[in-house]
Amino acid sequence: MTDMAGRDLAKAKLDTKAKLAGKTGVAAAGPEAKAAASYSKLQIISSMRYQDRRDLLITLLKVGRDYTLDEVDAVLEGFLTEKATKDEEAV
Repeated sequence: MTDMAGRDLAKAKLDTKAKLAGKTGVAAAGPEAKAAASYSKLQIISSMRYQDRRDLLITLLKVGRDYTLDEVDAVLEGFLTEKATKDEEAV
């Protein structure tokens, strides 16, 4: 393989990796980074990720509002922390 052909092959591999990164959603952090995905209450309570907390989420989340997964985790954490604090005070 000639030196020129080797460089062309290396460039083609880099171009392919860059295209695949764009298709899989892998993006560099910064102003061009995409916003976090958000989901409706129905999508969240239907997900396998939150199947053990479905009953709480039905009560805690509002219909018509979209949530990121970080927001859902924060809502759950806030509720559970508040409940634990109240339980400790009652003892």
